[in-house]
Amino acid sequence: MDAEGGEEPDQIAASLVECVSALREGRTPMCEVHENLLSFAMVEAAVASVERGQRVEIDELLEQARLEAIAAETDPAARELLQSWTSVREVLAAGR
Repeated sequence: MDAEGGEEPDQIAASLVECVSALREGRTPMCEVHENLLSFAMVEAAVASVERGQRVEIDELLEQARLEAIAAETDPAARELLQSWTSVREVLAAGR
């Protein structure tokens, strides 16, 4: 139950409330996208590790995703930006 006595907001609604609150308060929202991407990459690396039967480094997975994004990108400016990255992890860390 929330403070007003109603039902607890679902996860999407709660995320939207947090995002709007952060914008209004001039702060970074909890569970900001950069953190979520690294968590997602960790899960993807674990799944790939099981499938391959060997260790998969998160940075290897991030680099492969960057290369795939470059190949699929149709906007020249966006492609150039992706190509300029030296490390996906560095870009994610800089965004925090």
